[in-house]
Amino acid sequence: MCDLALLKIEADPETTAIINQLCNSGCHLSTLKLQIKSIEALEAACRRVGLELKPAQMGRADYRIMIPGARMGILVQKDGENWKLVQDSDDRRRIEQLLGPDANRLRQSYGIEVAKLEAARQGYSVFEEEMADGAVKLRIQVSA
Repeated sequence: MCDLALLKIEADPETTAIINQLCNSGCHLSTLKLQIKSIEALEAACRRVGLELKPAQMGRADYRIMIPGARMGILVQKDGENWKLVQDSDDRRRIEQLLGPDANRLRQSYGIEVAKLEAARQGYSVFEEEMADGAVKLRIQVSA
């Protein structure tokens, strides 16, 4: 049974065709382990890793992270006061190719963007430096 049917998705004809194709192929949705509290930070994180966050045109998904070569990408759904990221099992391999296991590149980028936004909201200057090993060092300067 297709999990999308349980979502009671209402969509435009093109999206409906994609959903039907997925359902007929035995789709399965799973939630990525990343709690989202800021769509603004998620959008910046997506840009950082070369992806685009767009408003979704599906019933219970509010946004969609466009993944080149993936049928659905990553759906962003409201979950109480937070947001959750949902992927289709057919897209999992492509998502892992771009973002690593459990979307680690997106997770790191989201954390960086949350820290930068919060520091800026408090009036601090933020300096970012990429280290040789790929890690990112943030320096937050408090103005005197």
